[in-house]
Amino acid sequence: MFHFRGAIRLNYYNRCMLVLLVATFALLSFGCNRRYAEGSDSGKNIWGFGNNENSPYENTYKENKVTNAAENSYTFYSAKDFETLIFDSSNVRGDDIYSLAYQEGALNQLLTIKKSKAFTIENPLFIQNPFGTNSNGLYVYVGTPSQKVRISYKISVSTESIPDFGDSLYFNRTEGTEVEGQIIGLIEGQRNKVILIATDLNGKLISQMAYFFDIASTHEMETKLNTQYGEQPTFTRGLFSFFHKDGVNSSFLFYDNHGVLRANIPTKYQSEDAKVLQIKNEIFYAIKENEYILLDNLGNVIKRYTWEGHGKLFDCDYDDKNNKVIFLANTENDSMINRGVELNIAKGGWKEIINFAYLLPHRKSETNKEEGIEKDWLDLSSIQLINGKDILVCSKELSTVFRINNLYTGPVIRWLMSGDKNWNNKEYQSMLLTELGETTTKTSIDSMDYETNRRLSEGQFYLSCINYDTTDVANDTKYSVFYKYLIEDSQNRYRLIQKIDFPYHSGHCSSILYGNHIILSFDAEKQFIEYDEKGNAIATYQTGNKKAFYKVYKYTMDRYWF
Repeated sequence: MFHFRGAIRLNYYNRCMLVLLVATFALLSFGCNRRYAEGSDSGKNIWGFGNNENSPYENTYKENKVTNAAENSYTFYSAKDFETLIFDSSNVRGDDIYSLAYQEGALNQLLTIKKSKAFTIENPLFIQNPFGTNSNGLYVYVGTPSQKVRISYKISVSTESIPDFGDSLYFNRTEGTEVEGQIIGLIEGQRNKVILIATDLNGKLISQMAYFFDIASTHEMETKLNTQYGEQPTFTRGLFSFFHKDGVNSSFLFYDNHGVLRANIPTKYQSEDAKVLQIKNEIFYAIKENEYILLDNLGNVIKRYTWEGHGKLFDCDYDDKNNKVIFLANTENDSMINRGVELNIAKGGWKEIINFAYLLPHRKSETNKEEGIEKDWLDLSSIQLINGKDILVCSKELSTVFRINNLYTGPVIRWLMSGDKNWNNKEYQSMLLTELGETTTKTSIDSMDYETNRRLSEGQFYLSCINYDTTDVANDTKYSVFYKYLIEDSQNRYRLIQKIDFPYHSGHCSSILYGNHIILSFDAEKQFIEYDEKGNAIATYQTGNKKAFYKVYKYTMDRYWF
């Protein structure tokens, strides 16, 4: 109920305005919590980001509430059968699934099958992993419905320890267009029950049918991680993702909240700490050293990019305002990560846009003089874009966060945030942000997360990080501390607004902020944990193999898979 001090009653006009405000607020709240949305596309994964989700641990494989589809009512090609069709119809071979020849061969074969008969919601087409880019993926095509529809699905297997998985299916919902998308979450080595549900835009059921597919095993990845739940787990919607390096056969793996593998994207990339970026309705990732691809929501490669400049590329972020990806890079003769390189997604052009050694000449000379040897005195480890023109970068070696303005037109250091006293000299002292309130320890920071929302004033944003090697001198113990700061750019200051202590873990520790939750990953223990905003563990996930394991991210994958 609303209470207005000093007002006895509202006149008709005010009552109308109140109803309008409440209705507007309700619509905004509904929009921010939807799992999907009609209208213009967005590449920032905001729909459902960090929202709480009920993830019941249930297995409905044996239930018979949904009618099983007759064998002659649908068409299914296994990954092996479809690959054979590709090879038989062209000169393509499977040594490089990301080659233009292989992808064109797969697409041509797919188009041939689609034209072979009239597929409908009642008579759909299914092809497992048609483009070779997700072994847990299932292409589905239901023709061109006469009305706008929504498609959702649920996958279950007979193994009771593997819970059901399902979501809405992302596709172009424009009336009169083909409806096709990629179901993810198939379990290899098992018979999968896939319930496909079609409704109109008002939720009225059009069709609901259960299909069964035998999916062969193609890899040795862990289907289910060892997962321990907190006392009252409240999950956030999304999929955990990390880069898994295993010799020449590496992968980007996606696990659900119960630690079950739901997508496996192959790559031959061999460097460290790679990740998948969502760019509008496509995804972008490395397939080899300095080679990247853009993949549509069906898993088909639509563009391939090769960096032919000097050195290697490392962490990157997407600039959605200019449709560019910005990389951190080193040079061919120097292992130091001290440059910024841009990739124009639309045109495919590459350009070096920043050299951090030129921005920090005094610090470079001082560091080399102190150490007495040449070393990576900077070691930039993470990058985040701001407003399509500025960036935040984090130096692992200096445990410092820099804001660089005018990225494309003339980069300058706007400010730096650090606890390192070596910055207190005449060249850089004026650039240091002032810390208000409690002074925090920043001696082992190598990544950060940038966040903003509509409640903040202009020039304000949140910055979070974890100081993973903090020492309690009095007790001679170590621990990790998560910090969330409010940055006030116009005032050149910042203050702590959230602080959570975590147990110390040997080796490297990374953090990301996902909604109000915190996700920590530990490469030495090959473990990651999701915490709520109070520091309570939601779930702990343990990988059982000895292969390389890197920073864990979490994505909604809305407007790509869902």
